Amino acid sequence: MKSHTARPAAWAAIGLLGLVAGCAPPRHRTTVVERQAPAVETKTVETTTTTKVNGKIVDRYVASWPTASHGAADQMIAKYGPPDEATPSMLVWYNNGDWKRTIVHRDVYDHNFPQPHQDVLEQVIDYRVPPESLADLDRFDGSLSVNRTRGELTSWAQSEDENRRAIDRADDIIHDRLAVDEARQSMARSAALTTSGKSVESKPGWNWKRSVGSPADPDSAVEPSESLPSTP
Repeated sequence: MKSHTARPAAWAAIGLLGLVAGCAPPRHRTTVVERQAPAVETKTVETTTTTKVNGKIVDRYVASWPTASHGAADQMIAKYGPPDEATPSMLVWYNNGDWKRTIVHRDVYDHNFPQPHQDVLEQVIDYRVPPESLADLDRFDGSLSVNRTRGELTSWAQSEDENRRAIDRADDIIHDRLAVDEARQSMARSAALTTSGKSVESKPGWNWKRSVGSPADPDSAVEPSESLPSTP
């Protein structure tokens, strides 16, 4: 007969193993989280830079210009700095002072109104000239020109002061403040004062960048009349 005394010892050993297994710390699953850098929004900022013409290039161009042109170029450079564009025949500034565009020309044009001089300085403003005023402006000063489509009024003279006065008088004519002959007399008096060494002031607060809205006039399309003979 087999003895059963060994069984309790075996059962005790089994229980002890179970107890140890039950007391072992549970296994934990480790999760690795990969961190990503936050998204960065980038913006492209456009900057506008204005490149002026090198002074040495300007000097080389104007060195052989006529006296009137050379003098006008020196005056504009002294006041507005180097030009935005330069060619052997002209210097160009954009949006300088009160002007939309300023051009000093190498070539001179003789002009006897209001006193004999040479037109070398062309200056432009935004200005809508009514079509009915074009004939009066042409009678007033042959060195005024109008581009109705672009909405520009241009004056040619020997100096900036003369261009200012011409545009002032043109505005007086357009708004019926002066007749054409009165405007021409006003220009003649101002020229005589300048010749005698006296200063002539422009209108206070002279600034023609004050127009509201676009001065351009694209005109309107016209349909051909049915009564016109057809072309072959």
